[in-house]
Amino acid sequence: MKPLRIATTLILGLALILSGCGNGGTETPPANGDINGETAPVAGLQEPIAHEPSFLTSVGQSADVQMVKTLLDRAELEHEFAPVGRVEELTDQYKTLILVIGGSSKGLGAAGIQPEEEMSRATALVNKAQELDLVIITLHVGGEARRGELSDPFITNIAPAADYLIVVEEGNEDGLFTRIAVDDNIPMDIVTSIAGAGEPLEAAFVK
Repeated sequence: MKPLRIATTLILGLALILSGCGNGGTETPPANGDINGETAPVAGLQEPIAHEPSFLTSVGQSADVQMVKTLLDRAELEHEFAPVGRVEELTDQYKTLILVIGGSSKGLGAAGIQPEEEMSRATALVNKAQELDLVIITLHVGGEARRGELSDPFITNIAPAADYLIVVEEGNEDGLFTRIAVDDNIPMDIVTSIAGAGEPLEAAFVK
């Protein structure tokens, strides 16, 4: 497990996926991104690394976590769903931590959480997962709408701790996730839609 790098300064509905769960949206383009004008290749996941049950939580309190829960349900992967999961809830009964990164001011407000508190919660969960030697799978499925001033600090501070990244390509147009994957040697698969994230997510688990 890689140590989580924390920045010294922390800045900081539910969309339907059912219509995209047919044959469309399942193509997986190469996980390449632009870094300083050059295309950098990123390897996708080559073999399953995760085990059930998993602990699913949000980083940023967007509705994206609900979509990923639907994908897990469809794949019949055993998981505990805790959008505002606390570090004391993450025990050795779990084998995998699934983080869905996407900041939502509405979601944070509804949960009564400030961005700094959410960052602290996510950081504590990652540190605990590393202590327990859990696999960390991080998803960003909200695309461009989940990038920007609120979401990006969650991405840059939390995503480098992942053992595997799954990203909807629209959210990686500036190559941010590619840079993280390259710098931290993280396998990453890019999909064209939220529904397309289901296949690599399921494939990440040992059967």
